[in-house]
Amino acid sequence: MKVDFKQFEGTLPYNSQLYGVYQPLLGWKSKRLQRRFQAALSSVGEGALIQASAGIVPMVRPDPGPHVSGDGPDGPAALANPLIVSLGAAAPATATNAADALDSVFASVLREQLKPYGRNEIAKWRPLFTPEQLQKTLDIATKRVTTAHLTAVRALDQVTPADAAVDDALLLSKLNRESVVAGSVHALNQQDQVGTLSQLFFADPDQKVAPADVGGLLDPLNTLDPTHGGLSQVSLSPIGTVHLFRQYFFEFASFLGTPVQHVWLSPGGTVELIEVSTRKTTVDKLTEIALEQIQKTDTSTMTQEELSDAVREENQQNSKLGYGATASASGGVGSVFTAQGSTSLNFELDTSLKQAKEQTHKQTRQQTQSASSQIKSNFKSTLRVVTENTDTSSKRYVLQNTTDRLVNYELRRKMRQVGVQLQDLGTQLCWQTYVDDPGAELGVAKLVHIAEPPDLGRVQPPQLIPVPEPEVKDAPVSLNIEWFFEDRKYGFVGIGGKLQLVPPRSGYLFDRAEVVVTSGEHWAWGYQIGDSQEVDDGASGKEKSVTSIVVGVTTAPGGLETDEHPKFTLQVTPIWRPSKKLIKDIATKNEAKIAEVDAEKTRLAQEAYITAARDRVKAASSIAPRAYAELREEERIVVFRNLIRQLTKEVGLDGEKPQVRHVVAELIQAMFDTDSMLYFVAPEWWIPRVRQRKIFNWTVAEQSPQNIGLDGAFPDFDKKQTVSWGGANANRPDNYYITEDSTPARLGSSLGWVLQLDGDNSRNAFLNAPWVKAVVPVRPGKELAAVNWLQRNAVEGTDGLDDLYQAGSAAAAKQVLDSLKAYPWPAGSPQRQRYDTITAAELTIRDAIAYLAIRINAKYQTSLQKVKDPGDPTVSYLPTDKVYETGFDHLQGGFEAAGSKPFAVFDEWIEVMPTDQIVAVEVKYDPRTGQQLPPGPFPAA
Repeated sequence: MKVDFKQFEGTLPYNSQLYGVYQPLLGWKSKRLQRRFQAALSSVGEGALIQASAGIVPMVRPDPGPHVSGDGPDGPAALANPLIVSLGAAAPATATNAADALDSVFASVLREQLKPYGRNEIAKWRPLFTPEQLQKTLDIATKRVTTAHLTAVRALDQVTPADAAVDDALLLSKLNRESVVAGSVHALNQQDQVGTLSQLFFADPDQKVAPADVGGLLDPLNTLDPTHGGLSQVSLSPIGTVHLFRQYFFEFASFLGTPVQHVWLSPGGTVELIEVSTRKTTVDKLTEIALEQIQKTDTSTMTQEELSDAVREENQQNSKLGYGATASASGGVGSVFTAQGSTSLNFELDTSLKQAKEQTHKQTRQQTQSASSQIKSNFKSTLRVVTENTDTSSKRYVLQNTTDRLVNYELRRKMRQVGVQLQDLGTQLCWQTYVDDPGAELGVAKLVHIAEPPDLGRVQPPQLIPVPEPEVKDAPVSLNIEWFFEDRKYGFVGIGGKLQLVPPRSGYLFDRAEVVVTSGEHWAWGYQIGDSQEVDDGASGKEKSVTSIVVGVTTAPGGLETDEHPKFTLQVTPIWRPSKKLIKDIATKNEAKIAEVDAEKTRLAQEAYITAARDRVKAASSIAPRAYAELREEERIVVFRNLIRQLTKEVGLDGEKPQVRHVVAELIQAMFDTDSMLYFVAPEWWIPRVRQRKIFNWTVAEQSPQNIGLDGAFPDFDKKQTVSWGGANANRPDNYYITEDSTPARLGSSLGWVLQLDGDNSRNAFLNAPWVKAVVPVRPGKELAAVNWLQRNAVEGTDGLDDLYQAGSAAAAKQVLDSLKAYPWPAGSPQRQRYDTITAAELTIRDAIAYLAIRINAKYQTSLQKVKDPGDPTVSYLPTDKVYETGFDHLQGGFEAAGSKPFAVFDEWIEVMPTDQIVAVEVKYDPRTGQQLPPGPFPAA
């Protein structure tokens, strides 16, 4: 619909949001970035080396010692089985050929040694290919490979020593490859293939080296031509520009939207409408603990309904934006969200600003449309007609028809018109650098959760069968015995016949008997076993069961004979013992009772374990992220730490000394706005965090990305207590736990990311990022000083600055030269002398950067000059504050990317937003056609 913008002129914005677009520049080859890239280049491709390596076998053998202690904790001597790596030797006819791909650190080290020499200085670099020198180079490469291997192993979170006899296949394969490559180079040198060696290790000045001969050996930073499209895809420059914009939100007008409900009233009727809003959900939880203390927790979730707040919240959650604390433009300070622009070789400020405006227009327009759509979908109102006078909502409507006709009402939602404008706030020159593995220095939260112990008090102890008494004495038996023998008796003499034995208890067997003389002489009375039988011992064996004994006298060696017939009274007491079978049966039954109780205890313990696991999963998932500003500030501190550490290392100073850090920090802060430093997090997929199963003779302990700290208590926990719809392949290393009560898992849970419980998605992306690109804005007015400082050899160097600058047109080149001539350089300075003598065709990258710095500084100076309001000369303001002073000013055309006026509004559009308000509108219908009659005065009834 057509909008009359004149009625809104002068409307002040009710909110604003800062944006930025960062655009890296090319041409200046940063020495620091080149060293960073070259450190990662260890690839020697295929070509001639592959052909030579086909006849080479590796020479790697165990080192018998002694081992040099000065080798360091990460050197070859630190290995459990140190190795000696020598130049590869010629292979026998039956030897297996080398691998097709050869990645060699040896070649990288050798290439570093050859850098001081030119390709045609054969006499100078050929001595480096003698066997002795090649072996020294191989020793350096061996130490680097070993150090990198040990560092990678030690960097693992949890490792356990595996079988010491397992060969170190991973390291051995790398060392074999180094030996083969070194032997191949040695073979080429022995065959006097100087041309092949020069092609392998030196760049062709004509850029015509055949790829088949070189493969991946050459350093791309030395061979790619910026005009051929290779280097143009890589941002090597240490500087760039950030264009700042401010987005304003204006409250224009309101109108009634489409109907959401229809109500009709008969004459004299009354209807009560209760609107139930679902925008807010409140949950109250009461937890009563000991000592009658009551803890009340209120959790409120409010759906955003304001466009400016929704846009700001979306910016905070967007991991593709750069994170910065503050940004200032002519006195305005606030949070700024910066996007990355495309890398450019063009140093013309107007072209760069035009591209930034186009990108900002596209991004912010899509963003506000998305936020508007989300807000529209958040509103849901339910109107119901009731006859009871109950107030169940915060909004209550009563409609009454006092006429004598039927009245129809349409309930329409009130809508808002929100105007959005974008204003250019200025441009800043920036210094960019990289920080690898930024999350390594950030600690992550550890959840303190004490698992509730199982309630074992309710488990009844086992009712055990008493253990049988080891012996039981039977009732004594009295025997009256008379010696009636006439002749001499020898040995044991039984008197009185057999005494039958009956066990007093079931399962007992005769053990022994006690024979006591109660009347008569005390002869050597005793007994002997009478009848017995074999019974089962409960263990597939037999034991003897005595059923009778014979009581008698044991004579002396000379025998016993007497003419008298003495009489005796004896008391015999049988003693019984439990049988082996009885003992075993009772033990088996008791073990079963104990096992039953233990099983119940295990069940309760597992139940408590599962409850604790569920509580822990829920608690971990329910932890609210920390404040957005605090998380970003910590990340900025880590980035700045690394930046200071890099600079002190490059300069050759001891960065660990506080005095050195303080000097470097003060120097940087004098030229750079460190408080406004922003950083861009590289996506994790550039270098995925691959979970390695085994490294050398070390085994990685696998854990869930959301380890709940109860692993190992019940080995079958995952099998019996978790459910997955993944089929046979559901058991994956990056699986994680959820419950029906837990909140949705964080971003990265399925990827095996390191997650911070109280972090947001941006923090988790930072923890797992392979690197971040840090961008530090130059302080306004310090652009030339900062560029001169960056050109120092200890910082960024001057490589590429003297290359000719390719302007977009001859007119653009002339404008650059005219601006440089017009700048008030000091009299007699090299800049004044140069720009007074050169032509536009002789401009270099250094000159283009100086021109860019001058233009940015001039724009900043313009932002500090107050302008007078054309309508009221008494009112003056800064150009960047014009909208706050004059209010809304309609932009003809809606978008103007190539505008030449600085600090002007360049983009404008309108968003339609719903509200939570509903208005009843009386309508009338034609009874014959059913069509709604046009609005206007209703005819009399």
